[in-house]
Parts: sequence; C-alpha cells; structure tokens
Amino acid sequence: HKAAQRNAAHAFAMSFWKKKTKGPGTAKQVQQSPPLRVSPSPASPPPVAEKKSPHSSPLPVGKSLVRRSSSFSGSAPGTTSPAGTSPHSNSSVPLSRGPSSPQHTLLCTAECLGNSISSARVACAEVTDELHADSAELARLAKYHTLLDAPVTNLPALRNLCWKGIPLKVRPVAWKLLLGYLPTNADRREETLGRKRREYHDSVLCTYTTERSPTEQSTLEQIHKDLPRTWPNIPLFHQPEIVKIMEHILYIWATRHAASGYVQGLNDVCTPLILIFLSEHIELPYCDLHQLEEFKLEDAQVPAQTWHMVEADCYWCLSKLLDGIQDNYLFSQPGIQKALLNMGQLVAKVDGGLNAHLETQNVVYLQFAFSWINCLLLREIPLPLVIRIWDTYMSEDNCQGFRVLHTYVCAAFLLTFSDTLRKLEFPDLLMFLKHLPTENWNAGAIDVLLSQGYQYQEMFHKTKHLQYQ
Repeated sequence: HKAAQRNAAHAFAMSFWKKKTKGPGTAKQVQQSPPLRVSPSPASPPPVAEKKSPHSSPLPVGKSLVRRSSSFSGSAPGTTSPAGTSPHSNSSVPLSRGPSSPQHTLLCTAECLGNSISSARVACAEVTDELHADSAELARLAKYHTLLDAPVTNLPALRNLCWKGIPLKVRPVAWKLLLGYLPTNADRREETLGRKRREYHDSVLCTYTTERSPTEQSTLEQIHKDLPRTWPNIPLFHQPEIVKIMEHILYIWATRHAASGYVQGLNDVCTPLILIFLSEHIELPYCDLHQLEEFKLEDAQVPAQTWHMVEADCYWCLSKLLDGIQDNYLFSQPGIQKALLNMGQLVAKVDGGLNAHLETQNVVYLQFAFSWINCLLLREIPLPLVIRIWDTYMSEDNCQGFRVLHTYVCAAFLLTFSDTLRKLEFPDLLMFLKHLPTENWNAGAIDVLLSQGYQYQEMFHKTKHLQYQ
C-alpha cells in the first residue's frame, strides 16, 4: 500500500514537472529522464582533478569525497549513459536525487499534499458524525419538549421515550413526573410544587424543635456516622449545605416510616436525586465523574431559597421511590431476601456452570449481592452511569424497575463476569465480586446491561418461572 502511494506521488510529481517546464526541449529532456532504478556505468570516467590550493586537504581524503559523491550521483535528465552500458541492466541501484533537486522537492510536496488530504478527509468525517449526533439529539430533545410542554403530559409516551435515557436538560422535570411528584396537568404543577415544599419545611421545623425519643436520637446518631462515608471521593457531598440536606431528608423519612426507620445505604440512595435537582438550578457536571470530583460548590453561589427547593424535591421523590421497595428496609428485609433467591434461580437457569462453581466455592449470594439490592448498584457502578440506569427504572410502569427489573439487571451484571469468576477460588472470587472492574464502563455498557436484564425479565418474570416471585 505504501509502495502504491509512493508510485502515485511520483507520477503526480512528474506530470506536474512536465507542465511547469517551458519549451519543447526541456519537456523532451524530462520525458527522457531515467526511471527510479538505473544502472551505474562500469567504466565511468575518472573524476576531474581539481587544482589543489596550498590549504587543501590531503589526496586520500579528496579521493574519498569524490567517491562518496559519485556513489550518490545519478545521470542528469537529458544525458545519455556512457558507451557499453545498458539503461536496463540487471545490476541496478536506486536513483537518489539530492535535496536540491526539483524532482525531489516535487515528490516531497506531493507526499505532503496526500497526507494533508487524508487528514482533512478524516477530520471532515469526524465533524460530519458529530453533526449527525447533534442533530439526532436535538430531534430527540424536541420530542421531550413536545410532551412536557403539552397541557397534559402523556405519561405512557413519556415512559416509552425515557426508557433509553433522558437528556440532561429535561431530566429533573422528567424524574419528577415519572415518580409521581408532579401532576401531568401543566397548570397544576406550580401550585403543587409550592404546597409540597411548604409542607416539607413545616415538618422539618416541627421535627427539629420537639424533644426526641431515645429511638429518634439513636437514628440521628447513626445518620451522622454514615454521612461522612457517602462518596468519600466526591467533595460535593461533604459540603456543609449538602450534609445538612441529607441529614434532614433521611431523618424526616425515618421518623415518618417507623416500620423500617433508617437503614444503612439510604444515604447513598438519595445522592442521585440531590445531583439531578441541584443541576436544575446550577451548572453541575454530574455526567463526568472526574469533573464532579473536582467541582467546587463555592464557585456556584447557590441562594438559600434554592437549597430549600432542592431539599424538598429530593425528600418527596425519595419517598416516592422507596414506597415501591420499602420491604427492602424492614427489620427482616424480606424484599432483599426474595430478590437474592430469584437472582440465584435465574443464574442457575441461564448459566448453570457459574452457579455450580459458586456453590462449590461455598459462595452465597448474600455475601456479595446484598449491597447490589440494598444500594441499587450505587457502590458497584460509577455514579453517572447509575443515573442512566435509574432513567430506565423510573420508566417502568409504577416505578417497578426498582423492585422487579433491578433483580434481573443484577443477574445480568453477575453473568457479565462469568468467564473470569469460573477461574477464581474462594478468597479471590469473593474479593473480585466485591471490587468489580467497572471504573472504565461507559453508557454503551449500561445499555447492554439493561437490555440483557430486560430480556431476562420478559423470559422469566411474566411466565412465572421463578419460585419466589
């Protein structure tokens, strides 16, 4: 391929040289120029002796210089070979033109032009792909605005559109609608938001001004212990404003749901909601984990009223989300136990070899998959990708994605590493399951994971093949 490129460049240079030369004689000389490989003359005439100056170098050095220059010299265009030599002799050597040769310059120019054209084509292709992606995203965003700006939002159509992921600009409003926090009637949304926010802040004032029982005091102490452990690599969640918001949300929810109370892991569950509803008011790079880790809240200058709105919205949406999976956080945690049993049965049906290997190594699902169900994969997958997973979970009817689809996604998540898990023994196997290599995952990997989980749900859930459904 490279040889073909060089030949093409040489042909282009020669044709360019013919056009630039003036006069028929010169053109004829160019046409008679030797090919790339020519024969050296066996009986070349001796070099012409130069007059030696008093300060010239000795003769041996002069001879070596003459030989070196003659070894790299070729026949000039328009000259004939000496007598007794054939222009097509088999003992040929490559013709090398010096740096000052016009043909050498033209060859380099042609090669540079070829490289520039190739680079320009690649750049144009990349720009074209970006334009196509941008136009597709704009068209998709227009569909969202058509649904959200309608007098009454078509919720089934919105669920169908949100299943494949929600654009950043409309995600806060879409989540509020999908969770049932906002009404579908556009005229009632402002009034509903104002009433809900006032109701929440009244409950905060009432709860924090009354005397606490021993149980409530113990709950608040446990929350204070867990908050410093929340995403230790993201400084945003350790800002005083965010810590205060999380404390209020978790404590109010625990006091209003005495059957479950506060459970470790709920501090992680409320973090995606804080990011999404805070991004409604400030520019927050929550889709890039590295940028999120370097984000400084001090530069945003968030007003106090904004913090009140974000806190109230997070509380009500967290309550809506946990209503469907509250049995995961009861004393005996029946929801998690049932999900783990269904997950084990599913893995046994789909990949019996992996399930048998786990049993041989005395590894039970409770040892590694408990946090998958309890914290909704927030500790196993990067936070921006978990937000993408939640888009799909919320798009399921009645938010059943967190209860039903999540179990099948966890099974698909385990089966993703089946080949590696079969090669590991107990200590390494358990360590690998607790530190799965997902730091380099992207949105494409999440789409595959969700699609696989949805296929398992269609195959096994609706046909009642699992015992503990």
